Amino acid sequence: MNPERRYNVLKYEISFTPDFENKSIRGSNTITYLDSGNAVIQIDLQLPLEIDSIIQDNHLLTFKREGNAFHVETPDKDRAKKNCLVCQRKITVFIMVTHRSR
Repeated sequence: MNPERRYNVLKYEISFTPDFENKSIRGSNTITYLDSGNAVIQIDLQLPLEIDSIIQDNHLLTFKREGNAFHVETPDKDRAKKNCLVCQRKITVFIMVTHRSR
């Protein structure tokens, strides 16, 4: 397991809304996890799902896709302020998928 995947997920809160007319789905997944001090975490998501945006503590996070893995840069200012290396955190991933004709 690579270091970006070394965080302990405590809970997933998944919600989605289908749009039958446009053959698409929008949703979100709020992940509650124990922060192990990583500046970057990995979230796996297979095509055709796409990440629209990622929010943590009301801040938009930067991410990049490599195949089915998304590498998400997490802010570290709160870690230093709390002097905590294993803190409970939440991150919300906004997801979308649109049907593509072949």
